Amino acid sequence: MNCESPDPQMIRMYYVGIPVILSPQVNAFRAQHDPKYGVNEAHATLVAPFPASSMTDELSTHFANVAAAYYTQEMYAEGYHITPQGYIFYTFDTQSAQLLSDIYQRLHDYPFLASRHENHPFLPHITIGKCISGQHIPQEVIVEIETICTRYPIKFDRVRLYGILEEPKKRTVMHDYALSEP
Repeated sequence: MNCESPDPQMIRMYYVGIPVILSPQVNAFRAQHDPKYGVNEAHATLVAPFPASSMTDELSTHFANVAAAYYTQEMYAEGYHITPQGYIFYTFDTQSAQLLSDIYQRLHDYPFLASRHENHPFLPHITIGKCISGQHIPQEVIVEIETICTRYPIKFDRVRLYGILEEPKKRTVMHDYALSEP
């Protein structure tokens, strides 16, 4: 993932997430099973991709204000979910999922974003894989998922704005919005 600031004209879309560092076992699984490994850093998405033309200083200030309302802390990934589309999600424990849901809701209190999430239920997660379309997930992969998706601490200290570049399969870190210190 590119971390240098690109020309703003090269940004096609933005999204907001929480960057995470995964255990070596989960990261190895992701390297093998996630088609976006090496494109997207591991993260929990809080705002789905939106057009670059919608990004304003006011929206950036909103992101900063929401982040500043929360404290740096530890969250816990724990468990998994497999969607009907074959995505493999590393999910969060109840307390962490509630925290992420609260932040998600606050981020979407911004007028432009408010209507974008109404018909999409939010499941806090980190995507760690995807089954090839039309195939079921083999039992040995499910056993591996059950083995690696155990309780794992994740440092939560920022909300990150990512840019999706015009060039296919290119992402960049645009801005970090720091959480408050306890």
